[in-house]
Amino acid sequence: MNKNQYFMYGTIVSYKAYLDLKTMCVVDDIFEPNNDIQGIFTGRDAEFIIVGRVLDTVEDDGEAQIVPELNDAEICIVRGLVKQKYGIIGDFHYYFVSNNMEL
Repeated sequence: MNKNQYFMYGTIVSYKAYLDLKTMCVVDDIFEPNNDIQGIFTGRDAEFIIVGRVLDTVEDDGEAQIVPELNDAEICIVRGLVKQKYGIIGDFHYYFVSNNMEL
């Protein structure tokens, strides 16, 4: 089993809100890894999406990880891009997401 871990700065959006945005064709590119702003499903049965900036992606090697942090200007940029691209205004935080994938 391979564990990918993501450090993100963003806001949580419910799956229902995501579907509403998808219906309006607003979030077609939210899962593209080359975007400044991305979405990662999280929660039990993927009932939420964290929308924001992926700060780092690491494989679980059992070692301690350093959590990357944004400066104040970068925080404003991420919040502005989420609002501009997807119309989402939320409570932003740092998140650690672990994605288990069968190989």
